[in-house]
Amino acid sequence: MDDMNKKIESEINFLDALKSPLRLFGLVYFYFFAVALIIGVYFVKNLDEISFNQIPGTALDTLRIERDIPLKVGGIRPAMDLELISNPTSDFIAKGKDLYQTNCASCHGAEGRGDGPAGAVLNPPPRSFYELDGWKNGREFSQLYKTLQEGIAGSGMTAYEFIAPEDRVAIIQFIRTLTDYPEVTEDEIVSLDSQYQLTKGVVEPNNIPIKSAKKIIASEFRKSTKLLMERSVSENTNLILQNYSIDPIKTIQNFKLRFNDSLDFNDFIFTASSDPKMLALKSEIVNLTDNEWEQLYQYLSSL
Repeated sequence: MDDMNKKIESEINFLDALKSPLRLFGLVYFYFFAVALIIGVYFVKNLDEISFNQIPGTALDTLRIERDIPLKVGGIRPAMDLELISNPTSDFIAKGKDLYQTNCASCHGAEGRGDGPAGAVLNPPPRSFYELDGWKNGREFSQLYKTLQEGIAGSGMTAYEFIAPEDRVAIIQFIRTLTDYPEVTEDEIVSLDSQYQLTKGVVEPNNIPIKSAKKIIASEFRKSTKLLMERSVSENTNLILQNYSIDPIKTIQNFKLRFNDSLDFNDFIFTASSDPKMLALKSEIVNLTDNEWEQLYQYLSSL
């Protein structure tokens, strides 16, 4: 009995076990089990988050970028000083840098390396001004001006003819400070002036931002449509439109924009009945009689 007590006591006496570390080796399995259990509980609780892949941010969708032009009062712009081409001042180059950041950096990048956010999805990619090869029009001053004047077909490089000639020259002068470019010759300046009339006063029209122009056009369209409705010779037809349209003006607008009088009578009935919301019509439009359909069609076609 005493021998049995001594055996049990020796197995549970951890102080004595520490003197012989090999006796603790069996306890390692319990540690592994505990760690595996903790990891398993964490994995189950965070399963939804763990299942998501870490996807890097996508490139900027340039189709959603709406490039607009500033409001500008037209007039006659004085002739340009050709000396700014052969001998630009520091202030003129600084002006070109500001214009570059406003008009060019979104595609070509702040440092002109072709890494702008708006140019990430363009094919071909925007030009890096540090590269020597692959220039569509060339790297000479007159060729750079041609690119700004006309753009490059088949690429994302649009024409910037709406920018004043002097401002275009300023942009080019800033770009030329980024790396080495061919020297500007007197013959090149004379040819450039002859082709683009830089030393003559430029008559500039008034510019209105595109967003403002859209609002004005939409407002005028609604006014003219409303006036046509009021002058309609058929008060009965006008009443049909008022009763069966969600927005009569929008109905007329959609009819004109979507179909442009190319829709015949039967197609009009089918379209208006199957998809009335396309023409801003109520679903009750299907209750019209043949005569009322005819009146409504003739009315919309005549506006």
